[in-house]
Amino acid sequence: MSVYYEELLHKAREKTMSSQQLLIPLPLRLTPREMQTLSDNLEHFENFGFGVEIDGDNFAITAVPMLITGSLQSGFFADLLDKIDQTGFSKTSLYDHKTELIAMASCKAAVKGGDSVTETEAKALVTRLMKMENPFTCPHGRPTIVELTRQELERRFKRS
Repeated sequence: MSVYYEELLHKAREKTMSSQQLLIPLPLRLTPREMQTLSDNLEHFENFGFGVEIDGDNFAITAVPMLITGSLQSGFFADLLDKIDQTGFSKTSLYDHKTELIAMASCKAAVKGGDSVTETEAKALVTRLMKMENPFTCPHGRPTIVELTRQELERRFKRS
């Protein structure tokens, strides 16, 4: 996740994010509170690269920021709305909101425990990780690298 996060963060340093149109709009099932949050902050979402179609109480995503790769689930957008509802949008902290969006997108796109990767993919990921400004933690503070000393390995295999 950290690799994607830093790469996406570098791409998002501009004021607005580029967006990509969806071939099929993604309908959203929103609570009344989420509908209000979206309506109140529609301009901010558009600045982040989201296209939102509103037809009465029906909402659909028509475009997403270019930084979002793979398929987008409506739960991602609902999570984003909930996060914004908790913290509120602030013009003085738009960069913080953008980095939170990037953190959420990179988390969704990251290789997870249990995912299969080839040896080539794993090596490429480690190479990219080592080139990062902060390769040691993800944006949420979890470690990405841990050190196991020889002594620790021997202890774990009951060799000490």
